[in-house]
Amino acid sequence: MRLSKLTLSGFKSFADQTEFHFDAPITGVVGPNGCGKSNVVDAIKWVLGERSAKSLRGSAMLDVIFAGSAARKPMGCAMVTLTFDNPRTGQDDGARNQDDSLASPLEDDVELDLDEDANLPSMIDHATSRGRMLPIDTDEVDVTRRLYSDGKSEYLINGSKCRLRDIKELFLDTGIGNDAYSIIEQGKVDAMLLANPTERRSILEEAAGVAKFRTRKVEAARKLDHAERHLISLREQLASTERRLRIVRGQAEKARKFTTLNDRRVMLRRSVILEQYHDMETRLHGLTSQLQRIVSDRNRLQDEVARFEQDKQDAEIARHDVARKQNELEQERITQEAQVQHAGQREDLTRRNLEQVIQQRTLASQRHQECSRQLAELQTRQDDITNEIAACAEKVADLERLADSIVGEQAQADEALVKAQDEAEQQQETVARIERDILGLESRRSSFAERASSIREQKTRLHQREQEHQAELESHRQQREGFSASLKDAGEESSRIHEQLEDHSRELARLDQSHSDLASRLAGSRDDRTKIEARRHLLEELIQSHEGFSTGVQTLIENRHRYPFVKGLLGESIETDRSHARAVETALGQNLQLVLVDRIESLMPYMETLESIEGKLAFAALDTPENFDARMLSERPTNALRLLDCIQSSPEVAPLLKRLLATTWLVNDLAMAIELSTTTLVGHRIVTTKGDLVEPDGRVQLGGIDSGDGWMTRRAEMKELSIEVQHLTEQITALEASQQELNEQSSNQQEQERQLADQLQAARTRELESRHRVNQLDHLVQRLEHEIEVIGQEAVAMQDRLDDISKDQESITQKIQQLTGLKQDESAKSDSSRQRLQELEQHLDQQNEALSQSRVDLGQANEKLDATRREQASNLRQVEDLTRQEEIAAEQDSHYRQEIQKHEATIAEARRGQEAARQRLESIENSINDIGGDITAAMEAVERSAETLESGRQQAVRVDRDHHAIEMSRRELEIKRETLQEQALEEMQLDLDQEYAQYLPKRSAEDFEAVDRVSAETEINELREQIKALGNVNLDALDEEGLLSTRNEELVTQLEDIDSARKQLTDLIENLDRYSRKRFEETFNRVREHFAGTGGMFRRLFGGGNADLFLLPDEDGNVDWLESGVEIRAKPPGKEPRVINQLSGGEKTMTAVALLLAIFQSKPSPFCILDEVDAALDEANVDRFCNVLLPFLDHSHFIIITHHKLTMQSCDLLYGVTMPERGVSKRVAVKLEDVRGDGSIRKVDRDQADPPLVEVEPGGGLQATRKIQAESS
Repeated sequence: MRLSKLTLSGFKSFADQTEFHFDAPITGVVGPNGCGKSNVVDAIKWVLGERSAKSLRGSAMLDVIFAGSAARKPMGCAMVTLTFDNPRTGQDDGARNQDDSLASPLEDDVELDLDEDANLPSMIDHATSRGRMLPIDTDEVDVTRRLYSDGKSEYLINGSKCRLRDIKELFLDTGIGNDAYSIIEQGKVDAMLLANPTERRSILEEAAGVAKFRTRKVEAARKLDHAERHLISLREQLASTERRLRIVRGQAEKARKFTTLNDRRVMLRRSVILEQYHDMETRLHGLTSQLQRIVSDRNRLQDEVARFEQDKQDAEIARHDVARKQNELEQERITQEAQVQHAGQREDLTRRNLEQVIQQRTLASQRHQECSRQLAELQTRQDDITNEIAACAEKVADLERLADSIVGEQAQADEALVKAQDEAEQQQETVARIERDILGLESRRSSFAERASSIREQKTRLHQREQEHQAELESHRQQREGFSASLKDAGEESSRIHEQLEDHSRELARLDQSHSDLASRLAGSRDDRTKIEARRHLLEELIQSHEGFSTGVQTLIENRHRYPFVKGLLGESIETDRSHARAVETALGQNLQLVLVDRIESLMPYMETLESIEGKLAFAALDTPENFDARMLSERPTNALRLLDCIQSSPEVAPLLKRLLATTWLVNDLAMAIELSTTTLVGHRIVTTKGDLVEPDGRVQLGGIDSGDGWMTRRAEMKELSIEVQHLTEQITALEASQQELNEQSSNQQEQERQLADQLQAARTRELESRHRVNQLDHLVQRLEHEIEVIGQEAVAMQDRLDDISKDQESITQKIQQLTGLKQDESAKSDSSRQRLQELEQHLDQQNEALSQSRVDLGQANEKLDATRREQASNLRQVEDLTRQEEIAAEQDSHYRQEIQKHEATIAEARRGQEAARQRLESIENSINDIGGDITAAMEAVERSAETLESGRQQAVRVDRDHHAIEMSRRELEIKRETLQEQALEEMQLDLDQEYAQYLPKRSAEDFEAVDRVSAETEINELREQIKALGNVNLDALDEEGLLSTRNEELVTQLEDIDSARKQLTDLIENLDRYSRKRFEETFNRVREHFAGTGGMFRRLFGGGNADLFLLPDEDGNVDWLESGVEIRAKPPGKEPRVINQLSGGEKTMTAVALLLAIFQSKPSPFCILDEVDAALDEANVDRFCNVLLPFLDHSHFIIITHHKLTMQSCDLLYGVTMPERGVSKRVAVKLEDVRGDGSIRKVDRDQADPPLVEVEPGGGLQATRKIQAESS
């Protein structure tokens, strides 16, 4: 597989469609700064799925669309296509990565689909693409990305839409990707230089393919945490559901009994309502028949009124028609008057035009005569010009013959001159060669002098270096002693900080345990509050709906706003605690439902409405005087409590309570109540706290209300629950404050622990640096001692070279003297040749002057001949112009005669039209006078029809009044019927219209027996009592029972599923860690060998030295293959080992490039892009960098963005990117078989070169000028 072509259209500065073919092993892209070279790399990253606009050097993704220039409009779409050759290789595509079998099962569980359109089918087919590098069964694969100006984006493979996930899967384990190591940019080199060990590790993880597993591990851990939290929540829900289900089952049984009784009550109530509805329907039928008769009379009168209105309207129309005819005649009279005036104006205008035409005809005749005279004069001048032309032509021929003879003589003189010049040049060349030899010897002599001076300076510098090395040697020895002391201090500090860190860890563990205990207590309090609030809300709903009260009381309270005399219910006006609630309910019984009013008399205006309310109602007046003996309240047995003392009420209700409970006492149990009723409390009512009641007549009632959840019990319980909720809320607030305080303490401890960990890391770093520095200084001391010895040896060698240079200088001086004598002899011969040459040149100059004079005379004669011919042509043109003007004047004269005739005819026609208009105007005025009588008659007819219409309308008003009275009666009955319908719908959800339609045929049957309303009402009341005896009924319990059972089963199933998923996620995380550790370790070892091995990239780029790649140990000195950072140690030739941050700028770049190429070598991809990675390298390093690329060409090809001359020379094909139009990039290319070693290009035969050729200036990155083929984009 290989990248064969890149196609851009509308991407950044590439406005036009541009193609880059990558057929050569190394392809270079060059051009001036800002011309768009790097946009080629951006395009490749973008089409491979880059989503970061910042990585593409933009602020937003839409910046990749061509934004327009001064001469071009912005484009609406950016498109980039990569074309790959995908031949069959004869092996299974599954073999392209030996670890795929291990990776595939891990991917299924954690891969997230983030594509925009998940409905698109996958383009990847491993089954049919066996034997191909890319899993698509085609020999060529096109990968395309488009982005539109509206923000929509799409990916395509071979022209078919696909997902970004498909593209990533397509290049899986090929080393190709938008952030893969196959794209080595200057930014990636800088990132390698500036990265800390952890960030540098991430680059190796990308090469190892571990980064995706790290992401999947994080996602799996997040899912595992979510599953565990969900598992706890589900267990709590299951326990709550089981508790609720036990409660609801009892309520459901009670609800089924209630449903049976209520269905019977509803059936009887339905029969009663249908009978009432039948009575109303019968009365409505009678009113409707009466109303129909009145409607018939009203319709008849309405028809008569409509007829009268039509008559009046017809009279109005007739009057309007007469008036319209009058207006039309008036309008026509005005029109005819205007036509008379227009005809007069037309006659005057035509007369003025006729006078102008007569004047123009006179002028045209004069122009015709003038043209005839000028034609005669021009014909005479034309004959004279013809004679002058013949004379000039004869003179020109004589002068041309004279010039030809002079040219022949000049050719002979030129031949002699050339011969003399050749002899002079040969003599001058001999003298120049001698001079060059002399200069060369002089240059060598100067060079020897400079070398001698340089060697003397080097000897001086060697002496200085020796002194400096001695001083530096002493300094390094002192520094070594200082760093040895620092090493000891750093070790002691590390031990101390490590002990402090362990203390903080123990304290943090204690705080975590306290936080966990507090969280459990807080969760329990919140659960208790939630349960209590749920119970309180239920009681509140029951109280608000007056559950347990009679239907009549509920109806009255719901419509309280209609009855202003109602002050409330007795049960709403009193309060008691929960321990006495059952006793109060038993003692008051139905009196709790008493409706309180100020006076009984206030009920009288509403009696009819109150009687219509279904159910029982009992009223009590607050103004009734007290009728009991006050002494009864002062008597109190020692073992009994007056029930009034247990009740709180308002002053308005107190008298009523005294009347009801003055003789009612409260005791603890029934035995004491029976005893007191026969002794000290004879004739009094005695109630127990359990709700048992002993009446004055000896009757005993046991148990109070059945359920124990009566009105007073609910209110007392709700009051207690409110107090308990408030207490729990305060408790929760206090626990949350404690939790917040623990969180702050934990945060402080964690911060201190982080600080201590940083301090420990810093101390260990200082210890490591000190140890490294001590070792480094040992090596420096040894190196300096060796260099001092070498300097002495170099000084001796320099003195020997000075002696050799002195001998060479003497030999060169003798040779210069010999060449100087030879030069003088050759100069004398050259002077003689120059004198002969001057004589020949003077003779040639005389010939040239004669030839020039003859050519001047010939030019003057030709000019005169040309001037005469031009004059002749000018005269001919004037004759043609005058002839045309004469013809035009004749045509105008004929035209003006025709115009005069037309104007005279127009004047006559205008006079006739004016006379006809005057006659029509007289006829119209006569018609206007005749129509006045018709208008008067039409007005009288309109008045008569109006009187008739008014009489009919009065009769219709009287019938409408009768209709309204009957309609009101019918409407009142309909309202009552609607009220009955609403009651049936509200009470029983009964649609009376539909029910009555089905009921009426049954009632008409012979065997139908109408329901007895009285007995039905009695049974209904009995059923209500039975239902009331059931107490509170939860009808929703029936549905809730089924829902809870289903929910319980679902929760059990979910618990099993989530527990199984939790186990799978735990296994997945373990597998990911194991596989990531293994894969990273293998990749790290391969990269380390390729980078720092004997034949590694570092030694090949630096020409020697050594380097190492190692993992940093943790605090305990252990290496973790999953987390440890990566550090680089490099030793360029002649230097000591050091980390990458301590190298020079060029050494850093070389080291980073060596590591990136080692990663690439460990897992090669089909192509590699190098974007200006050689920018910081010098000539020698660039040469080594280019040589390093050669072994990769067997399985990869390179695309290099560069400005460097040597890098260009190593390329097999160069593409130049220029910007001839501002803001728009163009591409040009050349093959480098014709590039010489110095960077210039060998001359290309124009017959063989591909035209057209353009020249790229040196500023475009190509040193010297190059002829390159312009390939239009």
